[in-house]
Amino acid sequence: MKRLGMVSALVCILFGATAFTNTKVSLLPVIMKFNGIEDGEESTALIYKNRMYVPLKYVSQKFGADLSYDGESKVVSVVYPDIRTAKSEISSSNTSGPFKLSIYSKRQIYKTDEPIKVWADFTNVGQEKKIINSASLLFVFRITDENGGEMLDIGGLELLTHIFEPNDEYIRNMDLYHLNDFEAPFLNKRLTLPKGNYTIGAYARFGYKPEDTINLDSEIEIRVE
Repeated sequence: MKRLGMVSALVCILFGATAFTNTKVSLLPVIMKFNGIEDGEESTALIYKNRMYVPLKYVSQKFGADLSYDGESKVVSVVYPDIRTAKSEISSSNTSGPFKLSIYSKRQIYKTDEPIKVWADFTNVGQEKKIINSASLLFVFRITDENGGEMLDIGGLELLTHIFEPNDEYIRNMDLYHLNDFEAPFLNKRLTLPKGNYTIGAYARFGYKPEDTINLDSEIEIRVE
């Protein structure tokens, strides 16, 4: 299946401006907001017959989805991670002081064409409020294959402060689309993995002071058949 270009598939939303008197097509630079937060990158929208179209691939990727197109069947396929109803078959947890980092997988054995559903949470299991510092991602994901090839989740370097009351939780889904593929073992394999055994880990780096570094890791092993 061929990957769609940025503008080859479009999401259509109603454009509530004054109707055009003549049929015309306009391309406008726009700033996208996701859940009220500006993306920070300039995108392009197309206006045609009083409707605005934005790139489906661009929007899909922002939500961790994988987009593909079958030219023979004319089917656009969007696959997105969704753990809202998932129950884990395998999990692992480790603690450091009052904090616990747990990682979960919906399955221990996946099929080659099945999206990998993995998530992790970082929880204050203590009885007191804690204030910690971390990079923009409190923890990152890493996938390692049998040959040592890795895919690594990379966040920004901005220093953030987190306030954790007792039982407060920070949760993230693993998003394969945005994992950086240094060794290219999974080239063009987004949201699914080739056959093999994999170690998937969640890795937290944080501190009570900006100069502190506390490491907290949890790993699980899955197989793709």
